[in-house]
Amino acid sequence: MTTSIGICADDFGLETGINEGILALVAQGRLSAVSCLAQGQYFSRDSAALASMDVDIGLHLNFTEALTGSDLSLPVPRLILQAYSHALSTARIRAQIDQQLDRFDALVGRSPDFVDGHEHVHQLPVIRDALLTALKHRYPKQAIWLRSTRPARLSHALPRAQRVKAHLIAALGAKALRSQAQQFGFQMNTDFVGVYDFSRPHPLYLKMLNDWLSQASTGTLLMSHPATGVDVADRYGVDRVAEYQVLSSDGFATLLGQLDLKITRLSSLNLAA
Repeated sequence: MTTSIGICADDFGLETGINEGILALVAQGRLSAVSCLAQGQYFSRDSAALASMDVDIGLHLNFTEALTGSDLSLPVPRLILQAYSHALSTARIRAQIDQQLDRFDALVGRSPDFVDGHEHVHQLPVIRDALLTALKHRYPKQAIWLRSTRPARLSHALPRAQRVKAHLIAALGAKALRSQAQQFGFQMNTDFVGVYDFSRPHPLYLKMLNDWLSQASTGTLLMSHPATGVDVADRYGVDRVAEYQVLSSDGFATLLGQLDLKITRLSSLNLAA
């Protein structure tokens, strides 16, 4: 029986090579979702091209990168600390959420199909409350889905450090976000794969894809960060290019066939919160 999964590419708008890689993969049918940094330097340049394509388009909510119009950008550890100590200003958080949604709506020409967070910030305390309230206020009749970071059942073939990192990310707010999303009536992906440490040695990307996707169920979301080329200062570096090369390859198509997986827009599925 064919299993429908989502594959989302993050960081659209950040660099030209990222945009080019993502647009090429969408055209190839290898992505079902694209998550956009609305404040990114190159978002306006390619937003119209993306909007014309058959793909879920969402906001990659940012509070950690100093991008255009960023009133609040903090290193991830500091943001987490301030979120959990409730030291973040709700008003500033809500204003930045609205600013990013305003820019997204204006440049894409419609509201987002989904929202997630750059470095998973959307699930943090204070931020998640403000986000859910903003979405319900702005789009009361739209079925927007939210990214859950709840990990899928992870293969023990994956390095232990990767499995630990996936669970640590989820521990920062996945359960609370799912509970609140259900109360607000938002849908979410069933579970989440694609976490690894770009800064440390890891298995080849096709091998990790096999290990992640062999455990997939309907509604699983794979996070990816592809690019045809990268800025020299990009901390994800050559891994972005490696991801693009694999996702665009015949080998990946073969893997999808072997596992009987279908890349599907999650907005078309009836997902539980």
